[in-house]
Amino acid sequence: RSKVEKCAIDCGITSNYLTMTLSYLIWVVCLLLIDQGSSQSAPTGEKIVVSGWNNVTATFSVHSNGELMRGDDFDVEQGWSWLEVEDSTIWAITEDWSMSDVGGSVSRWVFGAEGNGLTMAEKLELGPGNTPTHLLVDKEHGLAFTANIGGGSWSVIRMEGDHLVEVQETFLLDTAGCNEASKPHQTVVSGDFAFVVDLGCDVVWTFTLGPGNIEMVQRNQLNNGTGPRHMSFHPQANLAFIVAEHLNIVQIARINPDEGSLTVINQVDLSSVEGSNPKYGAEVLVGDTGEFLYVSSRSDDGGVLAVFSIDEDQEKISKVQEFQLNGTWPRHFAVQGDLMMVADQKGASVQVLHIDQVTGLLTAGEIYETPENPTFVGFKTQQSDPSTTTTDGSTTDVSNSATSHVATIVSLIVFLMLHLSIS
Repeated sequence: RSKVEKCAIDCGITSNYLTMTLSYLIWVVCLLLIDQGSSQSAPTGEKIVVSGWNNVTATFSVHSNGELMRGDDFDVEQGWSWLEVEDSTIWAITEDWSMSDVGGSVSRWVFGAEGNGLTMAEKLELGPGNTPTHLLVDKEHGLAFTANIGGGSWSVIRMEGDHLVEVQETFLLDTAGCNEASKPHQTVVSGDFAFVVDLGCDVVWTFTLGPGNIEMVQRNQLNNGTGPRHMSFHPQANLAFIVAEHLNIVQIARINPDEGSLTVINQVDLSSVEGSNPKYGAEVLVGDTGEFLYVSSRSDDGGVLAVFSIDEDQEKISKVQEFQLNGTWPRHFAVQGDLMMVADQKGASVQVLHIDQVTGLLTAGEIYETPENPTFVGFKTQQSDPSTTTTDGSTTDVSNSATSHVATIVSLIVFLMLHLSIS
């Protein structure tokens, strides 16, 4: 007999007992492996969509640890520089400067079942000379708006539900007193006012959105040469934050909610990156809680994502972080929860950043290749399957859960077979 068997006999341990102990160990190991597998990063049900000055729109699945997995690419029209994404629907503009004599368009596209395929539902032409650079869908008013940087105009589109029905009206913006041609670059809606940010005229135009009647009511003049590009409202206070393209600044403006007027009350520097190349402000977003402001700056000397704390009582902001990005040209970024996706136009990539929900500070995540010249990145929320939704509203990964259940059953069968063989 072996030394192990002799030792077991001397200790009063039977072979059946050894076999049972071994079966228990096998079962424990199986359960540990199952637990390890179930704790790995799984898809969250979220996707991001990336588009730009190209003819390909890319999708990525977002995992629970912030990692991305490349999904389907879709061949689309040239120049989808801005999108609105909601569930299974995409509204898109075409910013194709080679077709400026014909003008751009706005269209609606629908994803197929389970996100497969992308089909155009309808398309509206904006008219000769009207080249859009921004789109806003406003379902509350049954309207969509395009800021037409080419043509110095602003178009209002009538909607029925998700459908784009007709171009209701196009306003040619007044260039009297402007240093250069009008260049509308963004529309923001607050209440029954639409604010149009005009990069060329250094103006924020205010329109009322009355039933069947849209009228320009305010010309909010900013300092000459500012080049206001985008604006974001505070969720509680009557404050707006404007990022300038021509100057390296962020402006704080007080909003009159009754008149739709705004007054700049302060400004702060944006990027401190050293170098001889100019710096251009790009995107600005207020965090969901209203505590932090995020602003991107483009420069061949280095791209920056600046974080500011917001003091709404004192109506001021203070820089708490200047995050150096991997790329140089963060034209656009999107935020959802503790994740930020930054589209680097010149680097043809998206960089993932993690947001500390308490301090607002950013930490670096991974970088993912995209089609060339990405100008837009946005989250696409998947509709939850009730069978995969937990009591707290979060979602589980069906395939991962099913695999865990199968592995558990197999391990129990192995354990029972070993146990029965003993007896």
